Amino acid sequence: LTELTQWRSPTHAPEFHGPALQITFKPSATEAEMRLLLVKISGVIVGGPGQLGNYLVKVPIGNMDVAEQQVRTASFVESVQVLQELPLDQ
Repeated sequence: LTELTQWRSPTHAPEFHGPALQITFKPSATEAEMRLLLVKISGVIVGGPGQLGNYLVKVPIGNMDVAEQQVRTASFVESVQVLQELPLDQ
């Protein structure tokens, strides 16, 4: 039971360092579209959705520029921004 409690109620969030993409999807975006985009950029959601619908996505080191361009050109993405570090509240 103690082990289960630790998994269900972590006392601290996993630590991620370095840049991440902050992505806001349009309300019309489907889950399938979002998943396919994440696969294309080898992205992993590490935060979100936040109050404004933003997702924080890590991509492999060295792929940030290419990933940003792919996300930016997706028709179902409202906005994308590169954050040099994840926000502290994540």
